[in-house]
Amino acid sequence: MATRLLFVPTKKSTKWVEQHEVQFKWFAGYSVSQKQKSVSSLLQSVKEQFDDIDVLEISTKSNREEGKRASAFNLKFKSEILPSLPPAIFSSSVERVYQGSKVFERGGPFLEIYNNNDRRFKSDSRLRENGHLKYFSFKGEERWEIEEPFYHWLYLNALIQNPEVCDGLDKFEGFTDIEFNHNKAYNCQAHSAALYLSIKNEVDLPRVLRSKHEFIDLLNGVSSMNQSSPKSKTRTTQGTLDI
Repeated sequence: MATRLLFVPTKKSTKWVEQHEVQFKWFAGYSVSQKQKSVSSLLQSVKEQFDDIDVLEISTKSNREEGKRASAFNLKFKSEILPSLPPAIFSSSVERVYQGSKVFERGGPFLEIYNNNDRRFKSDSRLRENGHLKYFSFKGEERWEIEEPFYHWLYLNALIQNPEVCDGLDKFEGFTDIEFNHNKAYNCQAHSAALYLSIKNEVDLPRVLRSKHEFIDLLNGVSSMNQSSPKSKTRTTQGTLDI
């Protein structure tokens, strides 16, 4: 047996996302077929334990195309030019930007990873051989501490740049990630997707994401929910941010 988390949007500023542990049968092995057996087992356990809610597995091993498109390895993030790298606008995956922004005791950020098209970029030796992780530095310019929600910020920015991916999330009530072991890791794409559904209609999300401090305040339940808050079903997922 194994345990993974189910992330459920709540739309409550005191706790935007609920987390529930789910036990399920694990199928050992690294092949896609074995991972997908584990996904099916996890989703079946969710239905049995949580009143048959409609859940999306978000990972490259998902059984739904919506989940594969929302994977941080596939979800594209666009931003302005990097000081040392072409082109004028770069497009990379959320996962590449996250890994390339890491700053360690003896090195980083490694911005070249942003434009690294090798699918094995996470095995870059620099991510393992430069000591402990100290903080994140987006484009080598903006610093995010380890305890700050840099991963959420990246993922939500990428979502509003890709409205077709957002549309695929809207019909689901919860999210899982078979690769995320909450006893070993902290950041999770399924958590970020649930957070998006919780806050997208509560605030002007593109505006909030332009301010690191306002975004952090929002997640901490500090910012006013009435300020620039579209209470109607006005879409906030259109357009590309100038980041």
